[in-house]
Amino acid sequence: FLYDQILHLGCGMFISIAASKFDYLGKQPDLLCAMTPFQLQYSCRSPTDHLAEVGVFIALGVCFAGISVGAMTFGNEKIVYWREKSSGLLTLPYYVAKVIADIPRIVLAGIMFSISLIIFFNERSNYFNLLFIIIMLYAVAFAMGYLLSALIPPARVALVGTGCTLAWAIVFSGDAPDLADVMSDGASSGYKATSWIWVISAPRYAIKAIYLKEDQARPWMEIQNAPLAHTYELGQFWWCFRAMSCILLGWHILAFISFKLKDRSKQR
Repeated sequence: FLYDQILHLGCGMFISIAASKFDYLGKQPDLLCAMTPFQLQYSCRSPTDHLAEVGVFIALGVCFAGISVGAMTFGNEKIVYWREKSSGLLTLPYYVAKVIADIPRIVLAGIMFSISLIIFFNERSNYFNLLFIIIMLYAVAFAMGYLLSALIPPARVALVGTGCTLAWAIVFSGDAPDLADVMSDGASSGYKATSWIWVISAPRYAIKAIYLKEDQARPWMEIQNAPLAHTYELGQFWWCFRAMSCILLGWHILAFISFKLKDRSKQR
């Protein structure tokens, strides 16, 4: 338990330091830009926006810590599960009981991570909005850890979990590659064939929710009047939570099916 809290605090602290210089600086007044050299015109008239990168770092830290801890919920107790299963216990009650028992751990993990995150990160929005986003993303990461522990041998779970973290929190984050490029009508055939992965990416919606709340807390006119980056829209904050809830349910269903169908002899 103590190791878990140190992990969450440490990840939050490292992300806080990494994101300490990331902020949003709006475009400058036209009168000021008119006096700047031609080479600097574009930079002057365009906002400096690094808020999405903040979300990517947060998603990276939460997914790494959440998958690592979540994988231990079932991974360390497979023998117990096999014994209970052989004595007649159904998989569903066992799975649901373990998930419910993990809820306090998920909430505490979100609190620990968020407390250390705001030490250096220039957070402008309401702290509780940030906390709820982190807790929801932790819940998804724990569910991903459950699935990995059911499918992957314990010795390889950490390595596979790291790969999953990098894939979901960076590649399918909606930041790079840009979500606008992936979802546009003129997207390449590769993006069109794989765009569904971005649709089921919980970090994408967590990053979007963080971006929207942090963006709204900054006093720049173009935030209200001009289109936002990555096809984001200001009124979609709670829609992100609904999408993450559906994705969370999907990960739990996959994890439960994996436990139900995985043959014991293949896990020895």
